[in-house]
Amino acid sequence: MIYINQVLQYTADSQRIRIIEIEESYAYVVNIDTTSTMPKRELYSHLEIELEQGELLRISDPFAKAIPDDELTSIQISKRDEDWATIENFILPNMKELLKKKGREVKIVEISAESGLGKTKVKKLLSRFWQRGMNKNAMLPDYANSGGRGKTKNLSHDKIGRPRRVTINGEYRSGINITDEIKTQFEYAFNKYYRKTNNYSLVIALEQYSLCHSSIFTRA
Repeated sequence: MIYINQVLQYTADSQRIRIIEIEESYAYVVNIDTTSTMPKRELYSHLEIELEQGELLRISDPFAKAIPDDELTSIQISKRDEDWATIENFILPNMKELLKKKGREVKIVEISAESGLGKTKVKKLLSRFWQRGMNKNAMLPDYANSGGRGKTKNLSHDKIGRPRRVTINGEYRSGINITDEIKTQFEYAFNKYYRKTNNYSLVIALEQYSLCHSSIFTRA
């Protein structure tokens, strides 16, 4: 089953999408990993087939984090509330037109004129609203979503935590950070190569997966 606000990920390129609306036999989706995004209309049945075939995976929502107001500064709250007022007053009443490609640009121009905001600002707010969960805290400034208690670490290429020991050849090897993307790919490998009735051992299943996704195993 596919539902509104669900986050899915393609196994081929790790692209993550959010379902922002379902209308009869179609679903409207946005890419949540790009700087800005506009909805694409996909056949609901096509997405279901991709899920059944393992081309698309259900994953946890990376923006589903509870951030209480007492952990925010007054500036962060003010910016969020100001942008949320724009969403409530100008975006939500026009959502039906904004979902569809035809006529969307005209509607954005109208919203820009009515709200006094530039077109770029309107598109930025739209993207943030759709990408980050379509709720009030989706409008938090970027710096309010990074680091801190209860938030996912912003990982670099260097492994965090305890460093890897020296190998028997006297070489230092660093590991990798297990990101949500890697967790999803391992889950996909487990389901495709190990859980299915092909009698693969766990070691062979890992070898089969590494042949197709060698980038994970060559980062160290």
